[in-house]
Amino acid sequence: LPEQLRVVVFDADGKRIGTIQDLDYWPINETQTEFQFIGQMPEGFAENFNEGSNSSYKFMVLANCGDNLSGEQYVTYGQSQLDPAAEGSSIPMWGVTQADLTSLLNNNSLDLGKIWLLRAAAKIEVKLSDNLKDNKETKINSATLKYYNQTGYVLPSGALSASYTRDL
Repeated sequence: LPEQLRVVVFDADGKRIGTIQDLDYWPINETQTEFQFIGQMPEGFAENFNEGSNSSYKFMVLANCGDNLSGEQYVTYGQSQLDPAAEGSSIPMWGVTQADLTSLLNNNSLDLGKIWLLRAAAKIEVKLSDNLKDNKETKINSATLKYYNQTGYVLPSGALSASYTRDL
């Protein structure tokens, strides 16, 4: 999981500082659907952070997006990433939170809380009429989706100016 997750840190002015290093994780619930992560602030963070500076920072999470994160707004995904039959395919996701890091002046760590992630690709639902649902012999053998994008951007419109995922 950590190899599929990137956390990028931005200062209050939107300047990219770097990526969280040595990311590790462990499950925090029995069903292993929620995880806690820990990592080291990026190199160069200390130069940007001191008592007199703005202590508000943005943490952008990119999941299942690969390694090309030099310009987060340009990260794309292809149809092969979404193919459930392909080994290692996963839906790309994105999320962001903003945090005041003042407490790091006196502590070694800070809990950023939950960071909600948005899917970069839509989920498709097939709905049946009541007549078909009530018929026990109704079976869907296949479904075809036509006229869909083969690629797309991971970040939604307005992502770079958002402070929290829920803002979008």
